[in-house]
Amino acid sequence: MTTGSRRPKSPPSLPDAKRVAKAVGAKLRDMRDMRGLSQPELATLIGVQPNYISMAERGVRCPRLHVLVAWAHACRYRAEDVLSRLEKAMEEGGP
Repeated sequence: MTTGSRRPKSPPSLPDAKRVAKAVGAKLRDMRDMRGLSQPELATLIGVQPNYISMAERGVRCPRLHVLVAWAHACRYRAEDVLSRLEKAMEEGGP
């Protein structure tokens, strides 16, 4: 019995982590600004420290998924919409 010599598909290339963090941060800052929240106000709403908000918005730190979802909800967005907008921005060569 021969199994053939198929090669596994190459995984898609991953975007640069710093570029992703900056793009995420820019989107998150836009969401917070559109909602009219300060960094301390948002931090209180989602249960993180204000410096975490600052680092995430500057792209120094990429927020964990549960924080991203809480952030989206606090700013009255659906998490899936945030992710699709981010994906589109990355495809178009965003931050």
